[in-house]
Amino acid sequence: MVVVSSREFRANQRKYFVLALTNDVVITSRSHGSYRLVPVRESDTLIDQTTLEAKIRRGIEEYE
Repeated sequence: MVVVSSREFRANQRKYFVLALTNDVVITSRSHGSYRLVPVRESDTLIDQTTLEAKIRRGIEEYE
């Protein structure tokens, strides 16, 4: 695991994006807390709130 400050991350973003492909990268900020940098893979599902809610409502209607 690599832990870096938000300042260090901003200065060297490319380095940490590449590093995140093989390691956990944690970015810390005094005012905003800590974040983990995770690459999005093809197998990941990205969906917005409106679409998710519509699918849930449709599923409930089908169930009933």
